[in-house]
Amino acid sequence: MSSTLKRVARQLPRIEVFSRYLAPRNRKFQDPESTWQPTGRFAGLFANHHGRVGDKWVHYFEIYDRLFERFTDGVPTPDGSRRPPRFLDPGLTYMSRAISGMCRIMAEIAKDVLYFGPLFSLRNIRLFLGNPECTIKLPKYGRIQVRPLDSDMTVVRQVFGTRDYDLTRFAQYARIHSVYDVMVRDGIIPIIIDAGANIGASSIFFADTYPEALVLAIEPEPVSARLCKINTSSRANIRTVQAALGGEAGRVTLDVPADHQSWTVRTERSENGDVSLVTIPDLIDAEGPGASLFLVKIDIEGFEKDVFGNATPWIDKSAATIVEIHDWLFPGEGTSRNLFRDMANLEREVLISGENLIFLR
Repeated sequence: MSSTLKRVARQLPRIEVFSRYLAPRNRKFQDPESTWQPTGRFAGLFANHHGRVGDKWVHYFEIYDRLFERFTDGVPTPDGSRRPPRFLDPGLTYMSRAISGMCRIMAEIAKDVLYFGPLFSLRNIRLFLGNPECTIKLPKYGRIQVRPLDSDMTVVRQVFGTRDYDLTRFAQYARIHSVYDVMVRDGIIPIIIDAGANIGASSIFFADTYPEALVLAIEPEPVSARLCKINTSSRANIRTVQAALGGEAGRVTLDVPADHQSWTVRTERSENGDVSLVTIPDLIDAEGPGASLFLVKIDIEGFEKDVFGNATPWIDKSAATIVEIHDWLFPGEGTSRNLFRDMANLEREVLISGENLIFLR
């Protein structure tokens, strides 16, 4: 019992400092013996309470200020008012965040077990160690380099787990595959355009599904394009093009969102942009007369409005056009309007797979 009381007694100064931080008094910091001066509210209270402060504590104060500042004006209640903070509020708040984070990790592990087998997470434990980049090994598809703190694993799960680009689940697949078979039989190289290739996961899926096709992986973001080249280097039928896809040639700038997730990087036309724009007709023409368009996949965060903004004769040549639309992300801008206008003039069947619309010839 005595040892417990001693431990509690040692915590009392911290409790007092914390309570004073939540309900600050008009007391100025005065510590004539110390040469160190506080730069934040918590630092001032700590130094005022304890007097001379050891240097080893200084770097903690900025962290404390960030953690506790949100509670100084009270805690919001369901009726819209704010109540005085209680001692346990910060602990419970950040504990709930930690629990939420752990639940999210467990959910991701459960998905990986379902999609890739029970040993996947054990073999790829580096995903959870905070590494900026690491290599994972997927059944059937081999090694892929990903950024665990980015959106890369979500992309991997969509492509290889829920198989959002797998057309074999649809009754129309035989018709689509027959187009591919005829092209191969006639000595024509089927071209697959993967616009918004990210780290190359979808390009790998298309290349393995249609091994005689040439996949052009279009990715404007430099780091994602670098990983795409690394991940697809073992497949001769994939070529990475670091550029953005548009309706006309030009240049674009990249708009990196606040969450810094690579799959939400947006492109905007700009004469002074540092990324070039390529068009589907130019890409096909560059492959020569022995190549022809077979399939197009477009996931470019709203820039599909530009791709379908001009005459798009290539649409009629594509046996399947897979597009993720983004009207939800840009309300009122009609980013899918041009797409539906072009498709309305053609006889197309429309399927839904994950977040994508699939237009079949």
